[in-house]
Amino acid sequence: MQKSKKVKWQLDISTVEITSYREGAKETFLEQLKRTKAPTGYNKYSDEYILVVDLLIKSPIDFADANNYLNQSKVHFPVWAFRALSLYPDTIGEMTIVNPNIHQLTINFGETAFKFKELGLPEVVFVKQVFRSENLQEDEPSGYYNEPPWDRNIENIG
Repeated sequence: MQKSKKVKWQLDISTVEITSYREGAKETFLEQLKRTKAPTGYNKYSDEYILVVDLLIKSPIDFADANNYLNQSKVHFPVWAFRALSLYPDTIGEMTIVNPNIHQLTINFGETAFKFKELGLPEVVFVKQVFRSENLQEDEPSGYYNEPPWDRNIENIG
């Protein structure tokens, strides 16, 4: 949630979309972004939208071209990129805020989740997962969860 820019004392809920950029992709990170989420001359999403890209690659990405394109195209929604650095013994990841300015952070997600739980901070309320089959033209909901990921029984998720 965030403070509304339009109505005093109102909180607006942001939409977060998680997509991925994979090893061996035939296009660059920027080309994929232009084709799918930020086409030239067209604002596809509002500024209450957040695009998160799961980087499923080992090689580093130079985010400067994407930053320049997003800012010049006046893309209003933030683009964040996440890369897993290690999964054991701790889940460590790198988060890159791509626009309006490039900023990188290294985060221990396991420790952060534990602190959220310990401090009683707000938890994930609703998570909707969507499955897209190669044979289907439509998305199929694959599950709704009403508890934070660290409380979820992974064996029961199907």
